[in-house]
Amino acid sequence: MAGPLQAQLPWHSAVRDRDGNLWLGTYGQGLWRLSPDQQLEEIPLTTTQPGHVFELTEDREGNVWAATMQGAYRLRDSDFLQFGQPEGLADPVFVVTQSPVDDAIWAGSEGSGLFRLGRDGDIRQLGTEQGLSNINVSALLVDPDNTVWAGTFGGGLNRIASDGSISHFSVENKLPDNHVMGLTRSRDGRLWVAANGGLGYLDPGADVFERQHGLPETLLRQIMEDSRGALWIASNSGLIRLQNGESTLWDSSDGLGSSLVSTTYEDADGVLWIGSREAGLARLEGDRLFQYGLQHGLPQLSVLAILEDDQDTLWMSGADGLVSVPRAELNAVARSEADQVRAQLYDETDGLRSAQFLGGFQPAGWRARDGTLWFGSNRGLVAVDPTGFEPAAPVPRPLIEQVRVNGEVIAPAQPLQLPADAHTLEVDYTVPRLGNPEAIRFRYQLEGFDRDWQDVAGRRTAYFTGLTPGKTTLHIAAHLKDSAFDPTRLEQQVSLEIYREPYWYQTWWFLLLACAVVGLALLAIYRFIRHRAGLRERRLELLVGRRTRELQIALSRVEEISRIDSLTGVANRRFLDENLDKAWSQCAAKQVPVSVIMLDLDFFKQYNDSTGHQAGDDCLRRVAESLQAGVLREGDLIARYGGEEFIALLPGADSAAALAGAQRIHSRIGALRIPHPDSPVSDFVSVSVGVATAWPGSAPGTPDLLMQRADRALYAAKSGGRDRVSVWEQGRSSGYGAPD
Repeated sequence: MAGPLQAQLPWHSAVRDRDGNLWLGTYGQGLWRLSPDQQLEEIPLTTTQPGHVFELTEDREGNVWAATMQGAYRLRDSDFLQFGQPEGLADPVFVVTQSPVDDAIWAGSEGSGLFRLGRDGDIRQLGTEQGLSNINVSALLVDPDNTVWAGTFGGGLNRIASDGSISHFSVENKLPDNHVMGLTRSRDGRLWVAANGGLGYLDPGADVFERQHGLPETLLRQIMEDSRGALWIASNSGLIRLQNGESTLWDSSDGLGSSLVSTTYEDADGVLWIGSREAGLARLEGDRLFQYGLQHGLPQLSVLAILEDDQDTLWMSGADGLVSVPRAELNAVARSEADQVRAQLYDETDGLRSAQFLGGFQPAGWRARDGTLWFGSNRGLVAVDPTGFEPAAPVPRPLIEQVRVNGEVIAPAQPLQLPADAHTLEVDYTVPRLGNPEAIRFRYQLEGFDRDWQDVAGRRTAYFTGLTPGKTTLHIAAHLKDSAFDPTRLEQQVSLEIYREPYWYQTWWFLLLACAVVGLALLAIYRFIRHRAGLRERRLELLVGRRTRELQIALSRVEEISRIDSLTGVANRRFLDENLDKAWSQCAAKQVPVSVIMLDLDFFKQYNDSTGHQAGDDCLRRVAESLQAGVLREGDLIARYGGEEFIALLPGADSAAALAGAQRIHSRIGALRIPHPDSPVSDFVSVSVGVATAWPGSAPGTPDLLMQRADRALYAAKSGGRDRVSVWEQGRSSGYGAPD
């Protein structure tokens, strides 16, 4: 109730505040305020009947305090104008806009219909009784002729003419869906509707909507026409641009922090600002998209409406409050010219009834022609005059209230003396500020204990355990929640010197004695370790010597195994190949010949089949022993070539010497007289021999060619009836039969 001063008001306490208002406390009629223009207004302190106000005072921060039987009440100015249930409006409010004709504010609510706030303060409500199709109003638009379009959540679209008559549009009029989320009118006069079922438009003078095709099937929330005539649509699948009938989608795969886009705003430079419910603010300039986050200084990741004031500051409503940030600072971060912005967050601590704003409907915020910014919240409408914000009062220096050691309260002396058994330390601190104490943030740092300042938000107690003996200093600082912390501002800090007594075993003399004892012990241990190490070193040397000899023997054995045929004991083919190449090179250097004798036991398979493999192995061993038993010269090599074939390598032997050696081999094997029951050429094991000679230093050839020639000679011996020697000669092989 407000009106002129009533002389009969029974007041008995009064105070005049710094704005010139006279506050009057009464007995039984509550609290009253008389403005400088002599308007008297009752200030309700409770929802019950007016009570007794015994005393009034104003503190240095401008708060007015009223003493009542129920307790003390604090009253302070708010930077926000709020309209909710106490003012005759509904909670919550989805959308808000302004009439271009009479400047009335229109607000759409959840469950209470449509409200009109006149400039004279009159509030008028429209519901289903007045002709609305639904009382959940989710979209608003006012035409230049003062026609109001009200979209509803489930009841389609309402058109409220300037004379108050209401007509309805629904899916029967080809509205995309009866759940209308957004409305806008493009420059060509076309009315666009964003709905749950898609995008539709109504041409001027038409009564039937047309559907816009080619868009993603998703929930559309808001529509905005930019300065170039393109339509931007906020949706649950991302940001859609509709231009010349073609649509383009930006979503999380294109750099958006979230595909749940809530709102869009175009600034005077043509930059598009994008708000999302979960990922905060994004900036689109041309084709360059930049996503902001908490790391850039934004205090919340929910942007439901974006407005701009005359100081080029963006105001963004969200789920945790209202944020203001200079647009120039946002541009600087996007262009890598700065790392963070200076953002201000306003919530309940700043006088808001609720920090939870609403969005996803159009318009969730509106800038009035006088520059006032309007937002919808779950506690009604919030109006902001950006020019009316007063700078926050400086934060006073913190005070230390109480100190507890091991849970016991002690006097907070300077310096603070702690006993040696001080296991826990608790320091209570505060700031002598009565107005908005929730906006104070604290940090502290204990020298030698904390590497950096500890941010404890609004907590007013510092906890420490395990303090080391000696001197240290505790620093406590306070600052407003939206201001940057500056550790150099000593006027916002308080320091407490602390000295903790050491235990006897922590004193310097005990530590010195302990160091001496430890040093002597370490010296004795060192000498003992050196002695033990010497013994181990000598044992290790003996062990290494023995193991080295064993390893050398093992390596010799491995080397021997690698070049000896395990069955016959003569060289294997690998060793033969190595020595053949070596002999070829040596003979080439000395200009001497080299010869190869290749022999094969005749019909050895039949021998194995008739006598068994064991007898076959014994036969091969006897033949190898015979070849090794002085048949050839010193320096010659006998090797098993494979199966029943053997090779004799004769470095320096010409063809005559090689032939003589081959004949000795042939005769010696025949002299073994090993019975061969299945040989068609002899009653005993016989051998076919091929001989080849080459001059590496004077004639072209290779070791492989020499082996091929010996093989051809062997083949000639076999073809000539076996049990004979054959010599390779240029163009032919000469054979020598078995002796009579």
